[in-house]
Amino acid sequence: MIHVAILKPEYIEPILTGAKRIESRITHTARAPFDRIDVGERIYFKASAGPFRATALVDHVICVRDLTPHRIRKLRSDYNHAIGGRDEYWKSKRNAKFATLIWLKRVQPITYGPRVSKQRGIAWVPLPDSECVYPACLGPKPTAPITQPVQPSPASEPGTGIVFITGGNLRNGHVYFRGIRTLFPTDAFGGTTKEAAGTPVTLELNDGLTIETDLVDARGIFRARQWRRWFEQIGVQPGDGLQFRRLGGRRYAVTHIPKGRT
Repeated sequence: MIHVAILKPEYIEPILTGAKRIESRITHTARAPFDRIDVGERIYFKASAGPFRATALVDHVICVRDLTPHRIRKLRSDYNHAIGGRDEYWKSKRNAKFATLIWLKRVQPITYGPRVSKQRGIAWVPLPDSECVYPACLGPKPTAPITQPVQPSPASEPGTGIVFITGGNLRNGHVYFRGIRTLFPTDAFGGTTKEAAGTPVTLELNDGLTIETDLVDARGIFRARQWRRWFEQIGVQPGDGLQFRRLGGRRYAVTHIPKGRT
């Protein structure tokens, strides 16, 4: 997996100079990249309302849950020399519950980054490895549309599958599981009523939203109906794909793939 981190322009220059060696994401909910990023994965840094500026590899990760104001002050005391957060940053995080600290290595300036759909208030976007543009992004920005290197389809990766979004999905705020049924344990399938629900699985969407849901066997849909807000936030369109990837246990990562990129 690769990642697009969107942040204020004034924080990117210290990353490039090496003054900022830790990227921090401190949030009220378990949003990406919390528990969604590993050592060795690549991050592309994009200025908010601006261009891509840098890329780096993940050298080390710490994820902390159940934060308190005291624990946040301790994080600041221990790590702010490498985070570079200003007073207003830490004040805005004093009631947060989750923290992801990411040590960076091999930072390099870039001229462009992966193509991402327009984000609305989302500052971290995980993407499949097939969207990686390194090392070409170190050179001049292409004048023609970026052609990705030939990669296996995301759906062909072990433990993954793709469903395609229809206009009906967008209107009704649901998602079909037809075509990816075998990814899920048999006890996750339930009846049409809540009393007959199966055992839930956890879907971790690529903006950090987490959905707990079973699958309604007779209707071929996930029972949860929290999809509509997510569709609106990231601009999902008919024909776009959702890649489901088994993470282990009953957890699945769900990544939006724009139409034509599946």
